[in-house]
Amino acid sequence: MLEDLPNELLENIADWLPPLALRSLSHVSSKLYHALVPRVYRVAVFRATSEWALNGLNIDNFFIQHSKSTGHLRHTRHLEINAPIHLVRFNRCAAFNIFRVVGLAADPFSRIGTPDHARAHQQFLEDIEDQLHLVFAHLHPGLLRSFTWRLGTCLPAGVLDREGYLIQHQENLAHLSLVTDGSCPHAAGHLDGLYLLSSLEAIEWEGIQHSTEIELLQKCIRRNQRRLRTLSIGFSASAGRPDFSCQVLGLQWSTVATATLSAGPAPTFLPSLTCLTLSKAHLQKSPDQTSLLTFAGLRSLKLRDCMNSCECLEALSHLQNKLQLRLFELCCDNLPLDPSKANLGPVIAFLLSLQGLQHLYLKLANFAHTHQIEPVIRHHSQTLQTLVYHEKQLAPVDNERLWWDTRDFCPSWIFDRAELRHLDRLSALALCTNTPSVRASLEPGANDSHLQVLHIRLTGVDHLHRDIQSEAISQIRTADDRDEGCPCGCWGGLSRRSSLPDHDLDFASPWEEQSAESPGIGLSDGSGGSEAITTESAEIKEVLDFADWAFGPKGLPRLEVLAFGDFSYEERYQKQRFLARRRRSVGLRSPDQNPETRKHYGWNFCIGDMNDPSLWSNVGLDGSKFLSACPDGGPMESPDEW
Repeated sequence: MLEDLPNELLENIADWLPPLALRSLSHVSSKLYHALVPRVYRVAVFRATSEWALNGLNIDNFFIQHSKSTGHLRHTRHLEINAPIHLVRFNRCAAFNIFRVVGLAADPFSRIGTPDHARAHQQFLEDIEDQLHLVFAHLHPGLLRSFTWRLGTCLPAGVLDREGYLIQHQENLAHLSLVTDGSCPHAAGHLDGLYLLSSLEAIEWEGIQHSTEIELLQKCIRRNQRRLRTLSIGFSASAGRPDFSCQVLGLQWSTVATATLSAGPAPTFLPSLTCLTLSKAHLQKSPDQTSLLTFAGLRSLKLRDCMNSCECLEALSHLQNKLQLRLFELCCDNLPLDPSKANLGPVIAFLLSLQGLQHLYLKLANFAHTHQIEPVIRHHSQTLQTLVYHEKQLAPVDNERLWWDTRDFCPSWIFDRAELRHLDRLSALALCTNTPSVRASLEPGANDSHLQVLHIRLTGVDHLHRDIQSEAISQIRTADDRDEGCPCGCWGGLSRRSSLPDHDLDFASPWEEQSAESPGIGLSDGSGGSEAITTESAEIKEVLDFADWAFGPKGLPRLEVLAFGDFSYEERYQKQRFLARRRRSVGLRSPDQNPETRKHYGWNFCIGDMNDPSLWSNVGLDGSKFLSACPDGGPMESPDEW
């Protein structure tokens, strides 16, 4: 039947198919293959499977195994080179497979900064360069729309230098995303052609540290200032937190103000910019009205661990012309700051000055009087669609109270039903709390709830010894007999490990490296270990019971996805999270509507998979971005963190 359809209609159908289904359908017949190949190869992802062998991109294996179809890479519009970033963000250029570097002339384990290390570093990059040029040779010039580099290393020659492939042959590149290693002594090399790209609409760069990198970024922003829509900048922890407006944008507000007074309104510096994300940047304490000329069209603002965040937001709240934000995210830890500034008032004042806010994401650590968030929720109750609230406070981590650390903290306002009434319109909610507290808060008004996504957050770095999903599956299978299975097959065929990101074309070997996962923390012997195991088992049982209630007939009627744990930093905390979705019975009514089905299959939910596109098919938001909002406990960025 599909073979009889015209190609134009087949292409429209292909736009609605998930990647796996699209690839499977393309093998049904030769006509479908030729019609769907452009969609199958639209996105190409080459991935290093190990964090300790970053030059093993499997590119040469792809050309060996797909020798007859390499020409299809001419259909590629989005090219991504990535690797796991689970443990460290520094010295990643030293993590490579020495067996791939033929005739290694230097000791790869030599001390960083020595001539031997420089030669090993060069040979490592040359190996990656040779692999990339195999791909570049088969791409169609001028048609690549995006390039993503997420190895967390320096870029090799021939990519973004003046004579690099992207500069010379892909002049229409619209989206550039980089994750580099600012700690490398050779950082900023082979990037001198960056500012020559003139069609960029989105620039994302994490790991910036050196002044040379900042200068290149500044030139690139200025060259693309009229069309730039998305700007995401992340500095490394040891970058000294450069001033964003002066050093990165190159703006001197006194000059702008003078021009405004003498010649009327100054032109907007970034007129098309709608999304701005800053990480570990230095913000102005007192931005004035002219500062807003740069960001007049801004609709999304994310500030993650930026210096002077509170002072900057307070100053913005007093300006006559306000930002027209639809999304605001703030991650701020008050512990390194002046204890006298622990008041959340400046942040509250800024949030109350906004109108029409639809998405609010907050991660607040070591602030006093956090109950002040309540009037903010009331203020935006008519427009707010999604809310993330993660609170952390300093707490003892031993019985003697000698050692203290910042840990997750359950907010007090979630127990106030009057305040929760203002959350009834939300379609997605994320709270750092426990399941009994959430159920006690949501159950009285469950029938009126519009929640489609509910996320019970925790910080993964504090639970590294856990394998939450494995524990949950074990309890599910032993609670009663599940041998009959579920119509959707979620119990029997579930894998303990997550699959790779489901892109259109992903040329990565199956994830098998245990060394790249977070190190385990052994349980203590004796009664302490038994108590820990018992406590964890009880917590998992609470999660499963809560999921069964939430998806059941007396639960949340519109709920589609329930998440528990830490979903930040891609797969870094894959053992510290659990995902459930509403069960869709095949040929039967939903089990929460059919008592016989409920009795037979036992549970009102299925295990969810982040890489399953259908997971979010009934949800009107980008679920993966929502679950990973306000990240915490990322990879180590400096040897000082060992």
